[in-house]
Amino acid sequence: MNTTGTQFNGEVRDLSQGGLGVVNGPDGCVYFVAGTWPGDAGTFEVLSQKKRYGFAKVVSLHTRSEHRHAQVPCPHHGTEDGSCGGCPWIPFTYADQVKRKDHLVRYALERAKVLGDAGELLPTLASPLSLGYRNRAQLKTDGQRLGFVSHQNKTLVDVDHCAVLNDECSRRLTDLRAQLPNDAWRPSGRYLWNYVEINDQSEWKPEEVALNTRLPFLQGNHDQNEAMRDWLRQQLRHIGGTHDVVELFCGAGNFTEILAEAPNVNSIVAAEISESSVNELSERRLPKTQTLAWNLFKPSAWNRIKHLVANPSLLFLDPPREGFENIDDFMERFPSVDHVLYVSCSLSTFTRDAAKLLGRGFKVSKVQPIDMFPNTPHIEICAHFYR
Repeated sequence: MNTTGTQFNGEVRDLSQGGLGVVNGPDGCVYFVAGTWPGDAGTFEVLSQKKRYGFAKVVSLHTRSEHRHAQVPCPHHGTEDGSCGGCPWIPFTYADQVKRKDHLVRYALERAKVLGDAGELLPTLASPLSLGYRNRAQLKTDGQRLGFVSHQNKTLVDVDHCAVLNDECSRRLTDLRAQLPNDAWRPSGRYLWNYVEINDQSEWKPEEVALNTRLPFLQGNHDQNEAMRDWLRQQLRHIGGTHDVVELFCGAGNFTEILAEAPNVNSIVAAEISESSVNELSERRLPKTQTLAWNLFKPSAWNRIKHLVANPSLLFLDPPREGFENIDDFMERFPSVDHVLYVSCSLSTFTRDAAKLLGRGFKVSKVQPIDMFPNTPHIEICAHFYR
């Protein structure tokens, strides 16, 4: 059995569900290696190991994948402590990133037996931009540096430019850096840094920036967010009929707006945990829409929803990364629902929740992966379930 520090030669044969290179060791153990891609081959060093798998790092590559860029388009990228790990796939061509995401999604859905005989998995919808697309970021600062936390979560990486930020966010990053060094930004107590959130929508006064303050949630890629909104429009047209809708995790109404404009939606109960988001949505006064701020993971919220709409026929949900683990219990309270439109930002929790819907008699119609964050293993999933 290999031990920490042992070196071995191998070839990257695949990617793990977490986006790491998969290499077979000489002892039969499988190793996961950051910063590698299928087609890479070289010498690797064991970092940690359990019985059947472990983690390793690259010592040297003697064969480089044909899908590697000749030059990585970000000087801050790396896998070692002290480098930025925010875009782990940025060394590799975008076309092959999308191909690999197709493979990862299909593997996960087939393993969980989600697609069944009739379910259709559509090709991943690529982002029009693979660089310069991101419209929001959370920056860290200790008053001397401003940037992102390194791959190993130990070091604050000073970043003067980020390859994935769009023009407006890049300008805001530059404005903030012009204020360094800044004693007012020094962390206090046991904290290593403060954070500053930026996006391209909020009012911008860099000299009045608020530390450690969350901005309203914004999908991180405008083009791909509009693609998801278009997907919802298409599904509503395809489903037909007329519907009373429950929307869970509605945020400030990114998707509520699409539901409200649909001619076959009679009414909407839009529910969200964040009271500030619900207040923002309420101020928009969308037609046909009632709002509710409550902890949606608690059955008490479901009772309040039931009071507002007794027999909804369509459920739309866009939960946080942890998904909606109690979706089967929720569906037991609402047996009238015969269509579920699910937008997920986590493939693993989506497959878990999808399996629970199948257990409630639902079938999957179509699954549309959308690449919201190029250069990362992240993938959004949009799916229609019916019964």
